[in-house]
Amino acid sequence: MVRNIIKNVIALSVNGGIRIVFGMIIQVLIGRLLGAESLGKFAVMTAYIAIFQVVMQLGLPNLLIRETARHRDEASRYWWSTVVVLVLAGAVAWGVQSLVAFLWGHPPDTYAMVVVSGISLIPFGVVIASEATLRGLERMEIIPLVQTIAYTLYTLAVLVAVMLHLSVVALGWAMVLLQTVGAILYLLYLARAHVVQRVWIDLGLTRHLLRLAPHFYGLPVAAIIPNRIAIIIIAKILGEEASGIFNAAQVLARSLFFISTGYSEALYPALSRLFLQGWDRFRRGVRLGIQYGLVFSAVLSLGMMAWAPWLVDWVFGLTEYAGAVPLLRILVWQAVLFVLNGVLGVVEMAANRQDLTFYIAIAKVIAFLVIIPIFTYVGGLTGAALGILVSSGSSVILHIWAVHRVTRGVPPWHVWARAGVVIAGSVAVAQVLQHTPLWIAGTVPVLVYAMGLLLLRLVQWSDIRTVTAQFMPGG
Repeated sequence: MVRNIIKNVIALSVNGGIRIVFGMIIQVLIGRLLGAESLGKFAVMTAYIAIFQVVMQLGLPNLLIRETARHRDEASRYWWSTVVVLVLAGAVAWGVQSLVAFLWGHPPDTYAMVVVSGISLIPFGVVIASEATLRGLERMEIIPLVQTIAYTLYTLAVLVAVMLHLSVVALGWAMVLLQTVGAILYLLYLARAHVVQRVWIDLGLTRHLLRLAPHFYGLPVAAIIPNRIAIIIIAKILGEEASGIFNAAQVLARSLFFISTGYSEALYPALSRLFLQGWDRFRRGVRLGIQYGLVFSAVLSLGMMAWAPWLVDWVFGLTEYAGAVPLLRILVWQAVLFVLNGVLGVVEMAANRQDLTFYIAIAKVIAFLVIIPIFTYVGGLTGAALGILVSSGSSVILHIWAVHRVTRGVPPWHVWARAGVVIAGSVAVAQVLQHTPLWIAGTVPVLVYAMGLLLLRLVQWSDIRTVTAQFMPGG
């Protein structure tokens, strides 16, 4: 099972890496050639899309992953019973998104971008149902292949729009192309895999799924909506240029989120099966999943914190985006909170307590809606970044409490304490060395962190050998 999880983490992380690379290329093209204001408009458009992609899901994809993992022979029935609802929900979400953007009062070109890009919510229903089915079947390696093709065409469309100096509205049409290509490719693959060979819509199953699904809203709501709301709030309070600078930092930090998401998503089907095999095995899986999620995400955050000035300069240029450096050094630590939220959330869902995930997600969104405007108004962009950490941290505390009550599988306090010591010490080293040459500032803190993990036994040699074997011939 461990090797299966590692394989799926790699596949989903590669998928995240594809989105990171292509997303960064697009952001750089817009940011460098069109400026911070246009990047801010693009950030607002993608914020709306991300929010309403979550809204239209109705909680169905996470439920579909669990049920497909448990009932693989019925994958076709589950896919058909879900995809029809999601396509219809996408059409409704498009209309609601357009109305909300109109009422919020964006500039005309920004509003047009939001309306046009909203069309992509319809084919996105096919995309998200197909990806959920593949994850439930643990065929995650198909996802990066499809995403590579779709994102390549998307990037080319954006490049053409930028080079020909077309209206920013063309960027909305590029978003429609991305989701349409993805939907077509997934349909072709699932047809070959005999998942969509014939129409099999079970209205009784659809009603059953819709009754269960709302509580599965929690994880995507908590993972995506708050950060996107922050962009829209910043654009309203500080202006679209400020939101462009904040987005420059956030797009680099989000690269860690995609990698971290691969970890929690790979754990989900495995934990769903372990739950049926007894509490002892489930608790051990939960404890190790949380512990290694913390270790895994912290080293990524530490590395990006140390390399922040170079990354911002290399990707966007420090002339216009110098303000993104201190923001990035703060926002990278959201990756640790992000992966903990994700892992703890999938533990709750695997244990059939998705209601807890939902309630905590609602609490997190409310916290963001209260904290972000206040922190942004008082502290500007730095305040907004700190507000994001405070809001995310509060939801992690709630998740830890909930998982402890349900499973008794949360790592003991001394594991958290040792991890805190290693992370704090490594951050202190990074702060001291931040003005030294890059090869020192960027490598020494990570080496200190790695040695701390081994000395305090947060990582076992047996686990390292298991991971290494995955990459060896015949491993």
